[in-house]
Amino acid sequence: MSQDVAGGVFAPFWKDLPYTNIHKSITPDVLHQLYQGIFKHLIGWCQRILGEKVLDQCIQSLPLGYGLWQFKNGISKLSQISGSECKNMAKILLGCLVSLMAQQGIKAVKALLDFIYLAQYTSHNKETLDYMKNALEEFHDNKQYFINIQCQEHLNLPKLHSLIHYVDSIELFGMTNNYNTEMFEHLHIDFAKHDIKLQAKKGQLPQQPSSTSATTQSNQSSNRLPTGSTPHRPLKAIAKYPHYPRCAISVIQQRHDVPDFSFHLKKYLSTFHDSRFTNRSLVDLSLPFAHLDVYKMFRFCPEALQDGEEEKDIVKAVPRSKGFPHGRFDTVVVLATDEAESHGLTGTRIGRVKVIFSLPDKLPAPGQPISVPASWPKMPLAYVEWYTRQPPLANSTHGMYQISKSKPDKDERPLMRSIGSHPTF
Repeated sequence: MSQDVAGGVFAPFWKDLPYTNIHKSITPDVLHQLYQGIFKHLIGWCQRILGEKVLDQCIQSLPLGYGLWQFKNGISKLSQISGSECKNMAKILLGCLVSLMAQQGIKAVKALLDFIYLAQYTSHNKETLDYMKNALEEFHDNKQYFINIQCQEHLNLPKLHSLIHYVDSIELFGMTNNYNTEMFEHLHIDFAKHDIKLQAKKGQLPQQPSSTSATTQSNQSSNRLPTGSTPHRPLKAIAKYPHYPRCAISVIQQRHDVPDFSFHLKKYLSTFHDSRFTNRSLVDLSLPFAHLDVYKMFRFCPEALQDGEEEKDIVKAVPRSKGFPHGRFDTVVVLATDEAESHGLTGTRIGRVKVIFSLPDKLPAPGQPISVPASWPKMPLAYVEWYTRQPPLANSTHGMYQISKSKPDKDERPLMRSIGSHPTF
């Protein structure tokens, strides 16, 4: 006030524009409104409800997984949390809260996370916009939990209010990636910061590029595919050579924690009818070999969720060792029936990959090794332990499927699945 500067604009430039609604020009911002805004509030509420130490312990105890960051020291000590850190926290938060937070709170957290992910779709229709509305409605139906438990005095938060405008903005201006500030921040890194660092190394004075539009256009044109062409999606299923060649089956059973591996392998081989290896000789007697080639991972390219994007995934089954006492055995979604599709859980089973291996080419025999039966699979195999079957409908109390480790059952034997040019995981 001493400098005669007003705290507001009393004569805005749009006052004489009769068809202007200036509020509609404030478009959603996924980075700052959702991740750096709403999600940060959500993290704070969860820390106050569970306690920072308990939440950190849950995060630290999560198993390794493809595409997941490992927060070895938890998240309570992080300062100036970046957008990337927020995104990776969002991937694991819900799994850390189940059974530790009341069902009403779980439903509220799930609804907000659903909204955050739905808001980032690169294409929308009426159905997906309804999903967003339903997620926001579910949050408002359960948000009172945070006030009742006294972790938040009120929910009159501007960024929380902004969520009601997302659907309208998408209908007016298109997908949120058209006006998300994260895009321009990345351009600033690529075309400004990196350029300055390179010039500084050469002893020149730092210079801010006058324009990035021309550079952006040239980069896009150089990477553009010819008309009518489609990007090649190579499938690198598995390593050329095994990571653990000729590994003893007894060692596999111990290090992979699969005590019944030999028994189920015999039952699997008994399904390939061959005169030299009858059902009785494989099930009741010992295996005709004692070693297997074992791999610790395989890669594949599942069907992309969005057009023009290439999806990559990796599945690991790393045995226990001195430096890695617990090993790593990834959980997978297996296409189990003909009803299974690339999207959704219909016709699928949840399992855990315990061993990735291949059968031997030759069988030991007195004098000279003999060839294996022609009917035996030549491609690598995965030994998958099932979880219980997911129910047809999600749990009504928290809206999620609940499964657990299967109990030993004669009819529920582990899966032996071939990993070929078209993996089923």
